[in-house]
Amino acid sequence: MKRETSQSSKSFDVMEELRKMGDRDAEKMIADLRASPLFLPAPTKQSEHEVCEDLRAWWKAREFYVIRNQQGIGSKKGLSDYTVIKNGKVLFVEAKATKGKQNDNQIAFQAGVEREGGTYILAHSLHEFVEGWNRAWKP
Repeated sequence: MKRETSQSSKSFDVMEELRKMGDRDAEKMIADLRASPLFLPAPTKQSEHEVCEDLRAWWKAREFYVIRNQQGIGSKKGLSDYTVIKNGKVLFVEAKATKGKQNDNQIAFQAGVEREGGTYILAHSLHEFVEGWNRAWKP
């Protein structure tokens, strides 16, 4: 996000200036900016890796307990990419590229979680995750 300075014609990157602050507050501010549709709308195209990076930065800035699930021998087919815990609340998060789709096992896993009263968020962007988070934990 670039903004013109009032004193010169030089522009500066607000995000870069916040990163230079080098503290936790700056990281939280960056994550808030990235999640806010008022400042930075959801990207039109992101890879799954980019979505995961955004999610991890947002969770880290807010001190979420995050488990990266790996599909492998003995794991439940369709297991979500992440299990996220904050303030005693647990949710399952599946990250996808902008146009990514769940496979049949992932759809079945989501149905099982929701059938048992759990929270599952399919996130194609940080913005989509934050919307799901806000819906899930509404007071």
